[in-house]
Amino acid sequence: MVALTPAAPWAEAGDGVAARRPMAIATVTKVRRIGVIVALVMGLTAFRPVTGHSCATPTRIKPGEPATVNIGVAAEEAAVVSVEVEVPEGFQLDRVLEAPGWKSEQVESLVRFTGGKIEAFGCAYFGVAGMAEKKATLAFPLTVGMEGGGERRMASHKIGAPDSAQLVYAGTEPASSVDPEEAGGTSMAAVAAVGLAVAGGLAAAAWAVRYALFAYGDAGALMWMLYIGILLHGICYDFFFVTGQIYVDKKAPLHIRAAAQGFIAFVTLGAGMFVGSYVAGWIVDMYAVSGQIPHDWTSIWLWPAAMSALVLFLFFAFFKPQEEAKA
Repeated sequence: MVALTPAAPWAEAGDGVAARRPMAIATVTKVRRIGVIVALVMGLTAFRPVTGHSCATPTRIKPGEPATVNIGVAAEEAAVVSVEVEVPEGFQLDRVLEAPGWKSEQVESLVRFTGGKIEAFGCAYFGVAGMAEKKATLAFPLTVGMEGGGERRMASHKIGAPDSAQLVYAGTEPASSVDPEEAGGTSMAAVAAVGLAVAGGLAAAAWAVRYALFAYGDAGALMWMLYIGILLHGICYDFFFVTGQIYVDKKAPLHIRAAAQGFIAFVTLGAGMFVGSYVAGWIVDMYAVSGQIPHDWTSIWLWPAAMSALVLFLFFAFFKPQEEAKA
């Protein structure tokens, strides 16, 4: 079976219309080359070395009541081998929660975790228990040490910023909007700005529109449809995956949070893509035709467009945001 792959959606869309409008093979080749160049340029310009960042979402607690603050740290290109958490004034630290595989040491308001390791592109969670003395917005700055040397400090008070501290809202509310420029233009900032429900809905809607554009675009007068479809990939991918990760982070208790993140990655990037490739191959085979173009690509692309529209309906019909897990 032939499987649809994201490597060349623009080429397949061009072929789809070519079934209705014959065009030269040379034109198809040229379009493919343009697509490859665009993808490479976008990838190179978007690349930015990062060593580690906070992956926890802002936490809400009640002032004057015992609470747990969960702090997530993600490693990217370099593994993280130490984490320092600065407990801010206004938070009475009661105890440091055990982090499997790590040793903790407290010196006044500084809590240091050592002896463990967050592998590249992994994430680990650390917890402290205590109480906010009064109504306030508290920031827990972080300093992460990298394997092989080097440190990175995260102390920003901006939600979703790459260098954001762990923010805790004790009887207060986060800002209603996020400045994309100050937040580093990250996907986390965008999701925080619009909310989980809207971000998830936008992701499903963007997938439906993207596939429809590939179904009806071509390499001639309707080339603009293919370009828009390519540009929508960022919204489709980031709002889907980042929204899911944030939701899991809010729902899963601390002791299973890392496992929950690994499970959602397995379902989406592992099992989902495995099953999807077989379903895509079955659809492609179903629309095989005779002629210069061996498949009816317009009909093929309308299948995932319809599926995405159905997911959008089901999402808004059944998704109910719930409160964040505390422990």
